[in-house]
Amino acid sequence: MAKKTNCIINGKEYYRLRCKVGERADGKPIMKSFYGSGKKEAEEKYREYMEKLHSSPNRHAGDSLARLADFFTYQVFIHEDLTADTIEMYERQYVKFLAPAKLATRPVKDISSADIQLFFNMLAGGELYGKKIEVSQSTISSLKKYMVHLFNYLNLNGYCDNLMIKITLPKVGRKRTVETTDDDDLNDIQVFSEDEVRAIISTPGRNLFLYQLALATGLREGELLGLRYSDFVDGTVRVKRQLHYHYKIMSDKTRIYVGEVQQPKSPSSVRSVPLPDNILQALKKHSAAHKAEMMANGYRTDYVFTSESGKFLERGNFSTAWRRHLKRAGIEHKKFHACRATYCTVLCRRGVPLETASKLMGHSDINVTARFCRLVSDVEMSLAAEKIKDLFAL
Repeated sequence: MAKKTNCIINGKEYYRLRCKVGERADGKPIMKSFYGSGKKEAEEKYREYMEKLHSSPNRHAGDSLARLADFFTYQVFIHEDLTADTIEMYERQYVKFLAPAKLATRPVKDISSADIQLFFNMLAGGELYGKKIEVSQSTISSLKKYMVHLFNYLNLNGYCDNLMIKITLPKVGRKRTVETTDDDDLNDIQVFSEDEVRAIISTPGRNLFLYQLALATGLREGELLGLRYSDFVDGTVRVKRQLHYHYKIMSDKTRIYVGEVQQPKSPSSVRSVPLPDNILQALKKHSAAHKAEMMANGYRTDYVFTSESGKFLERGNFSTAWRRHLKRAGIEHKKFHACRATYCTVLCRRGVPLETASKLMGHSDINVTARFCRLVSDVEMSLAAEKIKDLFAL
């Protein structure tokens, strides 16, 4: 039996159900249309909508901060004009710190700015209602930004005043002592030795050109995976996009891991990096092998680095392939980011001016590049000084 329909949209038949879903301030009804492939499906959509509407917060019911924050986060905030990374980061701070807080159990109308200030002070002290926690300055700053969004919404909808206006963000961080200095930050930078670089770029593998290009250009992982063959022009590689994996937060509180091609992380990341002749030769070899694989496996793509079926390389598979390549090369595992760090360190060792190195790396802050230059040894610094000693000879 054919399903009953009563309208056609873009050439397709639907059943439209138009119902009252509320009233305006002047008493006039608020109407909304629900569409389905048949009457039953349209009625089901209407029922689901009304259930969600009736479960939403009521500003006259004395709702708790927890209930309002939960509704705001998953029904309002995830649809704001922010990057998926930003939404996921703020949602994570909400779940970890605000949702389990005793403050959230109280009616929002009974909460004051002083209550929120004490809440932040407690977090900055490394405590969440008697429980010791690890918290950084960036984490507590992200939580505050999320709560600014939350209380803007609550204020605009008549639940309470914007209590975040008067909040001062307390300082968090380790105490600096003789033992903890700026040099400690250098311990986080991993680089490959020249022998290790030679082993990496000479060990066969499907992704060999990917690793060769990473060491020869210092491109970020996402920038490499977002490259197209058309980005190689006149002996350079032009960085114009990146493949970015992130969690997309859904209204039912689930997370979907997705990969999207996006603009680079900052304007300074858009750049052209010159390529050595041997890398240009390796590009031709990779391109020929890639075309042969396309023909054999029945796919077409302009992206330089893909899976064997032509899809984007997923982060988990990428990490596994990198780990196996290092093992075949006989090298102790280091993060893939070590390729980028190695490139920057080599630039500093070869005497490339800091400003030039920063542009090649796509750093938005030259001080980030300067951290790598501090890895250059005293011996290398002495050799560099030796080159200019004649200038000051008497």
